[in-house]
Amino acid sequence: ISRDLLPTSLEKFGLSHAIKEMCDRIQLSGIIEVKISETGTPIEMDKKREVLIYRIAQEMISNTVRHSKANWLHVQLVWTDTLQLVIQDNGEGFAYKGFKEKQTNYKPGLGLYNIETRVSLLGANLEYNTVFPQGSQFTVKIPTAA
Repeated sequence: ISRDLLPTSLEKFGLSHAIKEMCDRIQLSGIIEVKISETGTPIEMDKKREVLIYRIAQEMISNTVRHSKANWLHVQLVWTDTLQLVIQDNGEGFAYKGFKEKQTNYKPGLGLYNIETRVSLLGANLEYNTVFPQGSQFTVKIPTAA
């Protein structure tokens, strides 16, 4: 647990390494198959921004493992003039719009709220594509400069 609160790899080796390490731990657990890919050249960012991005990835991955009933998860880091964090699964998906408008019977936790708050703090954009029962894909487009 303490490793995930503020992973030393984030501080020592940067965001890409920390997210890869988190994915490797989940893959090794055998709970779900995890693939991670990265394209482009990582851009060094302020550590506070990196922590927010790490927390977004952590929450999205945790939600997938706990709620999606997926058997695979793909995490992508796409570096251009921005960072795109894409998290996709083959789970059952959910009615995101209905969830946001509280039209579903699901009692929401703080997970999506925390993700959206962090996205806002980063000046980023969150896009989603989730349809029951076809899985989900969340894309966060993050400016690399504060």
